[in-house]
Amino acid sequence: MSGSRCSQVVILDCCFSGAFADGLTVKGDETVDIQSQLGGKGRAVLTASTSTQYALEQQGEDLSVYTRFIVEGIETGAADIDNDGLISTDELHRYAQKKSSGSCTNDVT
Repeated sequence: MSGSRCSQVVILDCCFSGAFADGLTVKGDETVDIQSQLGGKGRAVLTASTSTQYALEQQGEDLSVYTRFIVEGIETGAADIDNDGLISTDELHRYAQKKSSGSCTNDVT
């Protein structure tokens, strides 16, 4: 991945996914401007949980909760929060996070 000249979006939908790499800075708020930061190349990592949270799935569903809302947001266009006809990585993550709130909020003690 590091050798790629393309922009990349990595989606980690697993427990403790916010701990994906030691030494890397994790940014998880709305102040991250993915477009200006990535430009023509770079990487955005969307995580279903923080480094201390479980990512849960709903029994009987084929997809986990976070992935289901990622797919829904893209398929329906509902993740286009600002209605500009484009879905940014930030919008997609905020949509999936909001829709799955309560599903991934169990901090590990």
